[in-house]
Amino acid sequence: MGDDALVYVRESAEETVLLLATRAAADVTLPVWMVPFGGGVGILPAELGPAVFSSGPEGLHLAATGASFTAWVLPGVTIAADEHPVSQRGLAR
Repeated sequence: MGDDALVYVRESAEETVLLLATRAAADVTLPVWMVPFGGGVGILPAELGPAVFSSGPEGLHLAATGASFTAWVLPGVTIAADEHPVSQRGLAR
C-alpha cells in the first residue's frame, strides 16, 4: 500500500476484520472484491481507531489523517469444502 500504510484482513466464518495501520497520512483504494462489504455504498464506522472507510463505485476507500491503527468489523466468509484456501494468484481466500 506504500511506505506509510499497511492494510490486511483477518477472516473467519463469523466475521472479517479489516485493519489499516499508518505511520503518516494515507489514502488507500481497494477493489470491491477484496473485502466482504456486501456491496453497500456509504461510510462504515470503525470498531477501533480514527481512519475513515467509505465505499463507492470506484472501490473501498480508507483514509487516515496521520499515524493510526484502525479496525472495521465486516461479515464473515466461508470457503466451500471443495475449494482451495488459496486462489490461483496465490492470494488467501
